[in-house]
Formats: sequence, structure tokens, C-alpha cells
Amino acid sequence: MKKSFMINRFRYAAAVIGVFLVSFINKIIVQSGQDWYNFINLPAYIPNIKSNRIILSIIFILIFLSIFFFLRNNKENKEIRYQAILIFFLTNGILNIFCFTLFFAWNLVFWSIWGIVFLNLSTLTLIILLAKNNKLSSILLIPYFLGGVGISYVLYNIYLIN
Repeated sequence: MKKSFMINRFRYAAAVIGVFLVSFINKIIVQSGQDWYNFINLPAYIPNIKSNRIILSIIFILIFLSIFFFLRNNKENKEIRYQAILIFFLTNGILNIFCFTLFFAWNLVFWSIWGIVFLNLSTLTLIILLAKNNKLSSILLIPYFLGGVGISYVLYNIYLIN
């Protein structure tokens, strides 16, 4: 009983740290590319930076809640699907950082579009995998996916006008 209690606490702590770390790294990357971002031509419909930060914060909270409910409801880690879902959560975190790096740090708009496409495919796969076992975790990731689709559209328009 005590061993499983500690393992669950470790998983929850790892989820909090993982989501916070991705969010923190992305914030640093965005700040490093802020001058470049302010210099390029942007579509008129892009919200200001403060609105983007609020939206991203909400999305990261939803991602954390999705991971939390997944871990809480799936205590058996021997299932193949369980491990695949954890790998997709990790892959999404890495792809998220990579997409921000492509756009803000390296200023590669075209390649950041492809990065977001792969992130969207990974997120959609994760939503489908979660839907079979944990609908709430799956539903909590839908805004993340829709946000990724919206970012793909914005990046494509930035690419066209620059």
C-alpha cells in the first residue's frame, strides 16, 4: 500500500514538473526571440502578447489536468497503451519546445509550420488513445489540439507575408 502511494506521488510530481518545465522553457525561448517577432510582418488578427500568454497558461493547465486524470485513473502501468500514452505526452512536450525553438530562437517559419503539423498529429493520436480509457483526459486536450491548428494557420500566413 505504501509503495504504490509513493509511486503515485512521484508520478504526480513528475507530471507537475514536466508541464512546468515545458512552459518555463517555452517562455525563455519566446523572450529570446521577442525582438525578431516584433520586427516581422504579422497578420492583423493575431492577439497581443499578453493574451497569448494567458491562452498558453490555460492550455498548459489543461494539459496538466489531462495527465493528472490519466495517472489517477490508470494505476496499472503494465498495459501497452499506458506506456504509449506516456510516450506521447513526453513526445508532445519535446515537440512543443522544438516548435517554439524553430520559430522564436531560430526564426525558421517554414520549418516551424512542419513542427506544428507533427505536434498536431501527435496530439490527435494522444487524444484518440486516451479516449478509449479516459474520456476526461482526452477532452481536456482538445483545446490544445485546436490551438495547434490555429497556430498552424497563423504560421502559414506569417510565412506568406514575410
